[in-house]
Amino acid sequence: MAQEKGKKKVKNDEDMILDDDKITLDKDGDAFEVNMIEFPDLHSPDSKANFNSDIFDNIPVKVTAELGSSMVSLKDVYELSEGAIIELDRHAGEPLDLLVNGQLVAQGEVVAVDNNYGIRIKTIIKNKK
Repeated sequence: MAQEKGKKKVKNDEDMILDDDKITLDKDGDAFEVNMIEFPDLHSPDSKANFNSDIFDNIPVKVTAELGSSMVSLKDVYELSEGAIIELDRHAGEPLDLLVNGQLVAQGEVVAVDNNYGIRIKTIIKNKK
């Protein structure tokens, strides 16, 4: 049997015995078993009923409001100075994108919240699954 960084590799099917719940690998009297694990179907109605989303409630995610973007050359970036203007790919008054961990989830408009900016959600982007 070939050796690679301490792991054994099966070279052909003659070294393998398949049962319903396990696989036995054997070569030169050096046998070990790999037990099969059956995972529940994540797309079945029963799996959704048993899913506890509370465990995810306190996981932090990065929320970003994106006004627009522009492609510029590195030379243009080097030449930036105070007062310079970069034209973005959005028109004035168009909605901003709200991204969660880099994924678009909504669009909205800029609002003032005390002394900070905020975003008022206008459209929720549906998942494309």
